[in-house]
Amino acid sequence: MSFSDEVFNKYARFISEKLSFYDSNGTEVAYISDKKLFIKMAEITVSLKIGGLMDLVMANGDVVTKWVGG
Repeated sequence: MSFSDEVFNKYARFISEKLSFYDSNGTEVAYISDKKLFIKMAEITVSLKIGGLMDLVMANGDVVTKWVGG
């Protein structure tokens, strides 16, 4: 087993129902299942686009929602 295989097996696991991602403590932090991505906690530092809306985090910490189409 190569080093890259060991890292992949430590931080990600694929089973028939889902693809799971783990932190360095072995805790599942996100997974993909049934065509959906599930994230237990997220921190967006610059921007987030959902459909046609984008949330922009400004330098002063304000959040601005902007229609960008989609």
